Amino acid sequence: MADPLDAAGLAKNVAHVYVTSRETGVTTELVTRLDSRCHFFEPFPAGAYNVQLRLDWADRDDRGHPTLDADFIDMRSGRHDHAMCAHPAHHTGSLPGGAMEYQWEFEDSVRTLSVAVAWKVSGVAQSTSQAVGHVTAVPPQNEVAGG
Repeated sequence: MADPLDAAGLAKNVAHVYVTSRETGVTTELVTRLDSRCHFFEPFPAGAYNVQLRLDWADRDDRGHPTLDADFIDMRSGRHDHAMCAHPAHHTGSLPGGAMEYQWEFEDSVRTLSVAVAWKVSGVAQSTSQAVGHVTAVPPQNEVAGG
């Protein structure tokens, strides 16, 4: 399984994250927040909640992909409903098959999401030069010949 990424590792290794909704075909770039290890979706209503989905890079699933984490914010109070942490929709792993695809379900809401990551790549190049030639010895100018 891949190592978790903290906020610094995320900034160093991930250039962009795009998500495509299978239902609508719309692709959106996810955003990060200062000192966060997550990429955030736009919040949306579901049931009595506004739901904030995020890809949590510090919590990888068994395929090494970030967990799709859902925060449930009560529409009336504007507060997180921490009791929803026990709900199956709180943590969603990627679907089998190798791609970063998720199917998030809550009440009447089903979202199938395909994620594409643009990784930052760095490398080191090494160059070796070789020269071929010959050396001819020349006496210094101030030496006296035959002396």
